[in-house]
Amino acid sequence: MNKIIIILISLVLIFSISVKAGFGNFQDKKNTKPDNTTKSNDKPDTIIKLGGKKILCSINKVNGTSVFYNKIGETTEEVLSRKEIEKVIYRNGRKEVYNKPVLQMIDKDQWEAVIITENKNDVEGLYKKAVIKANAASGSTSLEAAKTSARIRLQKKAANMGALIVLVVHSEMKGGYGEIPGWLYEGIAYSDTPPTDTAIVNKAVRELVEGKAKQNKGK
Repeated sequence: MNKIIIILISLVLIFSISVKAGFGNFQDKKNTKPDNTTKSNDKPDTIIKLGGKKILCSINKVNGTSVFYNKIGETTEEVLSRKEIEKVIYRNGRKEVYNKPVLQMIDKDQWEAVIITENKNDVEGLYKKAVIKANAASGSTSLEAAKTSARIRLQKKAANMGALIVLVVHSEMKGGYGEIPGWLYEGIAYSDTPPTDTAIVNKAVRELVEGKAKQNKGK
């Protein structure tokens, strides 16, 4: 009889200890906060900006104009315009290309890659680099040759300052009847990086735009 009582007491003690241990584990799990950050051993998404800069991140949402993401280990959501992005590489290997690879950091010897445009949508999301002007070479033999010469000079000037694209604000034929033909281009050079002095660039751009507006109004 005494042996039976001892066995029953032992079983009760073992059951009690097991219940407490299980409840403790439950409490530990309950009090553990979920980790919303990307683990170091997880493969991240990758944003490649125009110019080649890479951002390792977790992409939250993509719409028609923007990409929303969190940098690795950070909780603050950031946003980039799709105009600033060359492509996105998702962690599963899928790729989305937003802009043509031609919009890359251009070396001065690759001036042909500089884009000349009159469409403001083409420079959305890029930074104003400088006001830029170019005249045709003095030895141009035809109006078309003068226009081509001025365009090439504009591209070379833009490439020398690291610009990707030039938004033409004013284009004008020079020279009258019997004179050597000429051509003038005036515009704004854009890059994927901000200028060292934004105030000076903005002032030059404003003077260019306002000056051409006055000229057009006076005609």
